[in-house]
Amino acid sequence: MAQQPDQSIPIEIAIRDLKSRTIDEKKVDAYLDVLEEYECWKPLFRLLFAKIKDSARRRARDYVRLARIYAICLEDTPKVAETCRDLVKNHRLSYQEFRQKVLVKLLGEDDFGKEAQILESIKPVLTTQDEKIACTERLCLIYEKKKYDEDGLNRSYEALIKLDQNNLKALRYFKAVYTQNQAWENVVEVLKKLYKGAKHVNDGYRIAQELATVYLFQMDLPEQSISVLEKYCKDSPLDTSSIHYEAYYRLKNWKGCLEVLESYLPKVEGNTNRAIIYLKIGELQELIGEQERALESYRVSAEAQPRILEPLENMVEIHIHNQNWKQVVECLQLMKSQVDEEQLKERLQEAVTRLEGEISHG
Repeated sequence: MAQQPDQSIPIEIAIRDLKSRTIDEKKVDAYLDVLEEYECWKPLFRLLFAKIKDSARRRARDYVRLARIYAICLEDTPKVAETCRDLVKNHRLSYQEFRQKVLVKLLGEDDFGKEAQILESIKPVLTTQDEKIACTERLCLIYEKKKYDEDGLNRSYEALIKLDQNNLKALRYFKAVYTQNQAWENVVEVLKKLYKGAKHVNDGYRIAQELATVYLFQMDLPEQSISVLEKYCKDSPLDTSSIHYEAYYRLKNWKGCLEVLESYLPKVEGNTNRAIIYLKIGELQELIGEQERALESYRVSAEAQPRILEPLENMVEIHIHNQNWKQVVECLQLMKSQVDEEQLKERLQEAVTRLEGEISHG
């Protein structure tokens, strides 16, 4: 608000002097205080506009007073915005100067709607790109966190990305929008820019993994997914094995799948998990014709977790195919020792007895 008016200048004298144009230049602020205190808006505006026009020395101060009166006394936000625009334009104020010297005098607590209107007004007359970016980022924050204005938010981020194509805040916003709209090619382009702009190596790993995921699961492009993983995630502390494995699997590249699982083995904890991984390794080794290695993998799997019967079942199938009947009997006996169901035990024993009889008869 205005300072306490100078009691040495009664309102009648102020009005009289204004009419006669005999104001002492040294007492202009005192006259303005009196007029504001008594809400004499017409003579006040007339004096302010005259001083803004005539006195370059006073002009910025009078602009601020004019904007403050519009903001606090008259609550005319469009006029506030217009006055601030003229102030910034005519005095070439930087964005930070405007915020520190002017804006703080115009806003009450939580006046985010008014702030947005003012910033929208001054943004076109800011002189540098960095200032326009800072102003636009503030508008984005207001629309997103304070006013929850989707139209204003989208408009501001579109303006921000035009000002700075690699602006991380804008890129993150559009990644979310494109993801929601399932515009995956656009998501890919945004992720590539985010990767280039990553400030920390771990951020780069995370973004690259997300890019590989989009390529694989949203666009069904396993080759591109593998390329990203092997180029940008080789030393990543993040676990990319499931994405890497799935990409090779979709290509039916069994050797690639096998390499992924073998490199993942040292990270596996727990006997059950190790048993499952060795089971998958054995199945892949079978697919590429490496039966002996597959049998060894199945054996390790069965030893790691005896309750999982699939490794022994697979070993039985290989030995039957190769007519290695003694090995079939050994596997069946091992399976019998590991199952609890009595009927299954009986069937396994019957199979063992029958095979042993056939073996003994040549």
